[in-house]
Amino acid sequence: MLVNFFRLNLVNPPIRPISSQADFETGLSFGTGFRNQIYDPLTLKSSDSSFHQIKITGYTFSNFSFSKTLIEDVMFNDCIFEDCLFIGTELRDCEFHNCIFKNVNTHKIIIENCYVNPSSFNEAVIGYKFANIGVHLFHQLLQNSKDQSQRSFARLAEYQFKKWENRLLVSKYKSRGPHRITLARFLPKFLLNCLKDLVFGYGLRFRNFAITFSIVFIGFWILNYQKWNAFAFHKKDLSIESFNPDSANIVSSGLYTLDVTTKLVDSQFQPTSTVGMYYYAAESICAFILLSALVTLILNRFVK
Repeated sequence: MLVNFFRLNLVNPPIRPISSQADFETGLSFGTGFRNQIYDPLTLKSSDSSFHQIKITGYTFSNFSFSKTLIEDVMFNDCIFEDCLFIGTELRDCEFHNCIFKNVNTHKIIIENCYVNPSSFNEAVIGYKFANIGVHLFHQLLQNSKDQSQRSFARLAEYQFKKWENRLLVSKYKSRGPHRITLARFLPKFLLNCLKDLVFGYGLRFRNFAITFSIVFIGFWILNYQKWNAFAFHKKDLSIESFNPDSANIVSSGLYTLDVTTKLVDSQFQPTSTVGMYYYAAESICAFILLSALVTLILNRFVK
C-alpha cells in the first residue's frame, strides 16, 4: 500500500532509476518483475527501425513508477501492477490481457486506442479520498472503449464511472475545501444514486435488475396470497380450475401476480373491492417502473 498516494514508498536500499529503455528491456530478460524502481525515459515503445510490438508477459510491477511516460505499442499479458504510479502517463495503441491494477495512482492518465478491460482497474483507486482520480480514470476507459467499439467494455467502464461520480459526491460533502457541498444538495442526489445503483445497476447491469425484480415479484406474490380474500376476486370470461375467490392457493396468486407485473398472461382474475383496486394500482405502477428499467437495459446493451 502506498503511504503517500503520489509518491513511491521509501525503501532500503533506496528507489533505483531505470535510465534507458534498453536497460528496461534487459531487465525483462531476468526475473519476473520490477520492484522499487522508476522508469526515467519519456517513452516506452518500439524503436523507429523495428516494427515488432514489445511484449511483457507475467511480470509484477511493485512500488514502480511509469509517471509522465508515453507507453506506446506495448502488449502486457498476465501482469500485476501494485503500488505503482501512472501520473500523467499516456497509454497509446497498447494491449492489456488479464492484467490487474491494485492501489495505482492514475492521476491525469490518458488512454487512447488501447485494448483493456476496465474491470482490471476496479482496485486501482481505493477509498473516497481520491475519488476525482477514479472518475477521470473510468472516463478515459469509457471513451477508449467507445472509440474502439468495445460495447461490453464500455458498459463496465460506464458503470464504474457512475459509481465513482457518487463517491466524488461523498468526497465533496466531506471535504473542507472550496468545492464542499451542503447536506441539502448532497443527500437527495446521493440517495437517488444509491437507489439507481442498487436497484437498477444504473441501467447497465442485468444482474441488479434480475435480483430486484425477483424480490419485488416474490413480495407481491406473498402479499396477494395473504390478502386474497380482501380483494373480492371475480373471474372475467373463462373458468380457471385453480381459481377460488374465497380461498387463495399458490398457483392462483402466482398467476395473478404474473398478470399484474408483466402482462405476459391473462389470469382472468379481477379484484372488485376498493382495497383490491388500490393494491392492483400500486403493483402495476411498480411493475411499470421496473419494465421501464428493463427497456433501458436492453437499449444500453443492444443499441448503444
